[in-house]
Amino acid sequence: MATIYLDTGFPDDKDGWFRVFNWDKALSVVKESDSLMISARYENVWPLVLDYLGQYALNMRQVSTYFRDERLRPYYERSPLEPKADQFWMNPFHQLMNSRMVETPVSFTNVSVSTSPQDNKLKESCICVKEIELIARKMPKLHSLSTLYIYMPSDYDRLESEALPILPITKILSHLSPIRWTLFLNQDRFPALRELKFEAAVMSSGLDQLPLKLMYSLRCLELHGFISQEEGHYSGIKISDIFRVLRQVPLLEKLYLSGVLSLEEDTVELEPESLQALKVLHIEDSRINPIDLRILFAAAPFIQDLTLIGCDLALEAIETLGEMDLSQLRVAKIWLNALTRKHVECFLKAVPNLEKLNVQYKPMDEEGEDMQMRLNLYPSVKELFVKGMTLKSGSPRDSFLDLIEQMIELKSLALRGLAIGKADMKEDAFTKLTSLCVINACIDGAYFTNLLNRAKGLASLVWRNSTSEWMFQNLEAGALSQLTHLSIHAVNTTTRELTLLFEKMLNLRDLDLGAIGVQLAEGEDAFVLSQHLLPNLKNLFVAESITRELCLAFLRVASQLETLSMPRKYFSLFENAPDGYFPKLKIIQQLLHLTERELDEVMPMVRRVAPNLEMKALGSLI
Repeated sequence: MATIYLDTGFPDDKDGWFRVFNWDKALSVVKESDSLMISARYENVWPLVLDYLGQYALNMRQVSTYFRDERLRPYYERSPLEPKADQFWMNPFHQLMNSRMVETPVSFTNVSVSTSPQDNKLKESCICVKEIELIARKMPKLHSLSTLYIYMPSDYDRLESEALPILPITKILSHLSPIRWTLFLNQDRFPALRELKFEAAVMSSGLDQLPLKLMYSLRCLELHGFISQEEGHYSGIKISDIFRVLRQVPLLEKLYLSGVLSLEEDTVELEPESLQALKVLHIEDSRINPIDLRILFAAAPFIQDLTLIGCDLALEAIETLGEMDLSQLRVAKIWLNALTRKHVECFLKAVPNLEKLNVQYKPMDEEGEDMQMRLNLYPSVKELFVKGMTLKSGSPRDSFLDLIEQMIELKSLALRGLAIGKADMKEDAFTKLTSLCVINACIDGAYFTNLLNRAKGLASLVWRNSTSEWMFQNLEAGALSQLTHLSIHAVNTTTRELTLLFEKMLNLRDLDLGAIGVQLAEGEDAFVLSQHLLPNLKNLFVAESITRELCLAFLRVASQLETLSMPRKYFSLFENAPDGYFPKLKIIQQLLHLTERELDEVMPMVRRVAPNLEMKALGSLI
């Protein structure tokens, strides 16, 4: 596997036009297990890449190019692979494909050509329509192409007129409305198609006109639009159109919807249990009324993964879910603006086997009453994320805490924006917890100290921007002894408290320090960590706000580091370190962002203390 990543930009001239490439940004080439960084001022870098790769280029499996500067996108969306006399308009991928390297067929099996970083999140092979001609001509061995990405309407027009080879496409993505697709898909070019995704679709017209054979084979359908309002009238993708399509896809396993609305004048029914294969249902930013939502749930009784975000009309449906059988549901994410504790309780009663819950709620119900929860209702939940809607220092015990403590099988807990006052803890609460994340919370130190003492198997702890007493001072023996990952941000403590904390973390491998305020304890004149601390630390991240003294203290006890990220201003700390002090250090993140001149300045010093650093530059070994 070899991957090319291109990250560059055009500097503006006085007229606002773009000029030559700026190669101070790095072009990285990953070949097998080796890393290559190009940091050179060359206008035409592709000959250098090809000369370096040599025969490796002939066996590459993936090419991925992206540009972070949004101003570049128009230049790389203009038919980049159509023959042009003016080579200036060729994008780098075009230059690569038309260079001397491809005089013989290239054995590409995966190709990704994108114009923004987010497009590269696609794990599958991805190719734009206008590259198909070039693929057929110069990459005859391309057998595993799986994703077809159509962005512009002109792409569709060209596809409609030319004869394309039948490719093993399993996924099609498009920014077009479905109605533009009906003629194209009726030509039956994609017998292996399993996924359809329409991005920025403003209407669902045309979905019910897709061929029955195609729809029957679909396993995943995504339809993303938006709801607009004009003079009190809503418009968007109609849920009735969605239901008409769902009648034709009995094998559908995943359904993702956004911008969908219910209209009283256009109603369609679904047969109960007609979508028995549906396992994943995600609905966002939609106005679906409770009746249509219950129809959808009744048609898909075996849903295992449910997401409802920004669908406030669904609240009434949630209150009546207890009348339905959702026993197959394992994962749920419910983020509704008006969601209350009462709604959450009604939902949990309907899902006895739920394992992961992500919920955003209001701590009190509409009347402000602290509702009492019945015991032992929710023992199956293993992962829970709770986002509170308010954050007030000194607030009483949050009513949702009673519910959390009843989840005796809980393994992963994330709390954000909650106010937790002093309270006793229920027996058996948190004893199986392995991951804990606390962000922007007002918490009682004694309560969380008790929590950490209960969670003997805790392996990951994230503590950020939380207002509380220092919760590590009364830890019992064995607490945090299994911790391997710690991320601690925006806290104030003393050197003595921090030392006592790390003395309990002998198995810590990953440490993330950010915005920590550390004061010297009484009788101390410097912050020094004992050499026996953190013997297994492999990865260290130090934020910009960490003081020089604190950074030095951790570097002195972290000689076995493999990955380091720290501000460049602290590179001078290496000057007094012994030769070869970091024998296992392979990556220093900040080096990847330096220019060639800056690398020349720091690399001799870095190489002296980290002789096994994995860092190469084109043309010479640093």
